[in-house]
Amino acid sequence: MFKKASICVLSILLVLSSYSLYQPVNRQSIANASSGNEDQRYFMYGAGDTQDMNLYQGLVDQAISYGMNSFRVWFSWSSFQNADGTFDWTLMDAQLDYINNKNMPFALSLYFAMGPDGGLPEAERVRDASGGLTPYLSINSASAMDKMVEAYEEVISRYTARYPTNKPIFVSALFGMYGENEISGGGNGLMGDYSAASKQAFRAWLLDRYDNVSNLNTHWGTQYASFAQVEPPTDFNGNRGLTWYQFRHFSLKSAIDRLADANHAIGGTKFPLVMGSMFDDPASKRGTLDFVDLAEKADIVFVDDGPEYNHAFSMDLLRTNLPGKELAHEFDGPDLANDATYYHQASTAFEHGAKYVTNGNWNKNLQKFIDRGQLFEDIVDDYLGDPVTDIDNPSQSMSVSDYDMLLNRSSAAYQRYYDALYLNSPQPMNVHLIRDINRLDWHKTNNDDPGLSPQGNWTEQRVDGPFQGDDLATDQAGASVEFTFNGDRIEWIGSQGPDHGKADVYIDGVLEASGVDLYAGQKQYQQVLFSKTNLTDGEHTIEIVATGQKNVLSSHAFVNLDALSYRFTEFPAPPKIYRLSSQFSDTQGENGWFYRYHDGNGYANMTWNAGRWQGPNPYLFIESTTHMMPDGYDVVPVWQAPESGTIRIKGNVKKDDMAGASCPGCADGIQVKIMKNGAQIWPATGWQQLADDDLIGVWHDFTVNVAQNDLIYFVMNQKANNYWDGSSWDPSISYAAPVYRLSAQYSNVQGQDGWRYQYDNGNGPVDMTWVNNRWQGPASVDYSFVESSAHLMAETYDLLTNWEAPFDGTVRIAGTAKMDDDGGSGCYGCGDGIRVKIMKNGTQIWPSSGWQSIQAVDLVGVDHDIDVQVQQGDRIYFVVNQNANFYFDGASWDPTIEYK
Repeated sequence: MFKKASICVLSILLVLSSYSLYQPVNRQSIANASSGNEDQRYFMYGAGDTQDMNLYQGLVDQAISYGMNSFRVWFSWSSFQNADGTFDWTLMDAQLDYINNKNMPFALSLYFAMGPDGGLPEAERVRDASGGLTPYLSINSASAMDKMVEAYEEVISRYTARYPTNKPIFVSALFGMYGENEISGGGNGLMGDYSAASKQAFRAWLLDRYDNVSNLNTHWGTQYASFAQVEPPTDFNGNRGLTWYQFRHFSLKSAIDRLADANHAIGGTKFPLVMGSMFDDPASKRGTLDFVDLAEKADIVFVDDGPEYNHAFSMDLLRTNLPGKELAHEFDGPDLANDATYYHQASTAFEHGAKYVTNGNWNKNLQKFIDRGQLFEDIVDDYLGDPVTDIDNPSQSMSVSDYDMLLNRSSAAYQRYYDALYLNSPQPMNVHLIRDINRLDWHKTNNDDPGLSPQGNWTEQRVDGPFQGDDLATDQAGASVEFTFNGDRIEWIGSQGPDHGKADVYIDGVLEASGVDLYAGQKQYQQVLFSKTNLTDGEHTIEIVATGQKNVLSSHAFVNLDALSYRFTEFPAPPKIYRLSSQFSDTQGENGWFYRYHDGNGYANMTWNAGRWQGPNPYLFIESTTHMMPDGYDVVPVWQAPESGTIRIKGNVKKDDMAGASCPGCADGIQVKIMKNGAQIWPATGWQQLADDDLIGVWHDFTVNVAQNDLIYFVMNQKANNYWDGSSWDPSISYAAPVYRLSAQYSNVQGQDGWRYQYDNGNGPVDMTWVNNRWQGPASVDYSFVESSAHLMAETYDLLTNWEAPFDGTVRIAGTAKMDDDGGSGCYGCGDGIRVKIMKNGTQIWPSSGWQSIQAVDLVGVDHDIDVQVQQGDRIYFVVNQNANFYFDGASWDPTIEYK
């Protein structure tokens, strides 16, 4: 009820093209054909919620004439319980007797959110984030819960006894503001409860989870002196926001479980979990992303998605993850969609496994119900004569992550992937839910985490199936990726497919799994490819190495990294993430964000008006969803760097509106760019163009160094006109701990990523020359070079591979210097080895003095791992000396430099 949903054009068109072809048959015989059968489908009319008995009886009679075979009767709490706590059953008895006398099955939906007659006391009601009082029941109020459960039990007891041969099919207890089992709220749109009861419950839950406030401060990056100071956040950003979501889920499940237990203790009817949308931004706000946990004690699971949502995706997601549960689907009121759209919704629900389909909000106007009779008759004709669809072993499947949904606040990418599979085979499929959100002691890190160290040729892929919409892939034998974590369990998440190969997995340098085979006949994203449990508490390193080998059935040898999940034993500190949507504020500069426009002379602040930032022209604005629009002037969200460092700027800019068939050729799209202070940083030059119909958009993902108070401008320009220019841009900015590794950043350009390739001619450093795909020393010698693999050789002149610090800080310099050539069987040990050292500018920093010798036959080498303070512009030199001669001096030195 009152849905906000996205559009799935494909799945609608697949059904609408044939809607008018169905011919009506004998509806009453169909409706009664399998009465009492466990596989019976129910097309329920949503009746009640009205005091007008004449209207009610007219609606019931009309529904029966259409062949609908059951009723879902609504009653608000105030209609049957008085302010003094006594019960008045007059209306319920009359309306239910009317249906029972017609021998029609029925169910009850009880709307508890607004309280009994006279409402609820203030202490039992939800407050919004600004402290505003709402009329809605707080599930964190013990006394409010007691009252609701008592009233619920009274209704079940009365009507299972009153109608012993026609007991209610189910009795729902709907405490959410929109008539579902969800979090209520108001004001800020978050649907969160900020009442005193909720805050008290949140603090008690935090104490139980964190044990002490020090652990909480570490995890949240806060400085609370006690749990009593903690205030609930107003977003889901970072560790703090995730914790808030987890508490909301805990509260919601506690309320649902208590009602289910009350229902089952009395018996005679079923308990339904009712949700208002399925895996979209409202579901994040409503707290229902991990619906599997919420539905643990439910007998039936309802979803009432908006008319144009992807109902095939929605129902497949429910059915796949709730085996043994009965499924139900509701379509909304007469003014929200036409007959073809509602027929598609009902038919899709039945075809994908629903036992119950019901309508909602059709109970106020008999004439509209009569006018739309063909819709109801056609659903009866085409679906009530068949049993519940038996869907056994679908040929296609995919996976979705609830944590990914929470982070992105949209399932559009998953739905695009679903549609691509559905177009290939328009049949129900399995949509597996990866339940990350409520793994309280687990941390899931994406493949772009700055702590990952990839070696070799890895390619980033942006596709619709993986966690966070991207992954890394390689087919290079020996390419590897390392990640160090503190915990006792680790999982490697990635894809399987018909072109995938094999990989070895090491934990702390020990081979744990050899030849992990990633082949599968169908592409499958977000699979657990490897897991290791029972590690000792503490720091561990996982390394994944592509072998270049493959299954005989595979067409290639690709190895994939999507994400890593590990169970932590110490609370990790929060990442520094600044995201426009989650930190949107009515205050300029809060969380570093400013809301501006460019007036032709410079940047000016917008004005807060009616819940959004508004410029001087009517369509120049920025909204909390990051929907924005240029109008005459450029619209420009701006972020200010709180400290110096390297930042990663990642995001997607896309059109939200398009002219389409309504005005072909009218709109010309938009163009965008990103500036740092006065310099453009993306794209390299000019503007990034977006066509009028580009609803998928363009990604940006790059790093840049910033000084404290630098400004990053996200500039959107209307081009020639601003027709249908409504767009979204939700950039995410995080501070990275940049990692510089010679082999990974090797380049044919001196100075790129800070690396220079030099030798010492006796008077100081001299740049090498790029020859035959490697850096080459002076022409007078043959064996002075540095290659992309970090294989190198110093003949006569010392090699001075070096790196320039981009900013101040402490860096960790780690690596191994080793021989690659020991002379072999023909001349084993003939050489005299090499000598190495590390310098910062003109000062030696490793070893403490003299040279570190590497013996001629030392193919293992010598490790170094040191920390050193650097200032911007300092140079770190990795010096290699031939010793007395350069015979068999081929060596490797691949240092890694990481800011701490």
